[in-house]
Amino acid sequence: MNQSVKLSLRTFFFISFMAFNLPGGVIAGISPELPMNTGKVIFCNENNGTVDNESFGQMLKESGFSGGLVVHVGCGNGKETASLTQNDNFIIQGLDTDQRDINLARKYARSLNLDGRLTYRLWDGGILPYTDNLVNVLFWEKNDTEPGMNEIMRVLTPNGIAFIKQTGGWNRVVKSWPDDIDEWPHFRYDAGSTGASGDQRVGPPEH
Repeated sequence: MNQSVKLSLRTFFFISFMAFNLPGGVIAGISPELPMNTGKVIFCNENNGTVDNESFGQMLKESGFSGGLVVHVGCGNGKETASLTQNDNFIIQGLDTDQRDINLARKYARSLNLDGRLTYRLWDGGILPYTDNLVNVLFWEKNDTEPGMNEIMRVLTPNGIAFIKQTGGWNRVVKSWPDDIDEWPHFRYDAGSTGASGDQRVGPPEH
């Protein structure tokens, strides 16, 4: 299978998943009755941020993620957002409340021929259009809208990172790993190959 077909298939499955991205929605394999947005801030730079004027690409590199979904809130004409596409393992989406900026950003994205890895979406300024625990890295650059930390924490994955633009730099916020989500460090869970996890979230889909 050639690279373009692989990218097209990856984009198709991601968009299919995102079609069910209403807040409070269910991710397959996670029990809906359990709260999903229980993460807490475990690291937050004070004094208007200590990540000073670094490029988007550098901040993404320093996040430690090697792939996943990256969201830029307040993307404007989309050119800064496009700088995040250097790694093929990321899917990038920009959000903005200005339809003219979104139109310009989409036009720019089409000129880059990125096979759907870079998209832009009109946002109403309210609830972020993603299901819980989906976004790996979020850049907040919407200066006229105060970031709702509960909403940011809701959409971030456990250990996900939000970079929030403030005067003089960026504030870096990390979402903690919830106590009721277990890790699976070995092929059959642990060194004893028990195959038995203590995770309280995983279960058959209930929708």
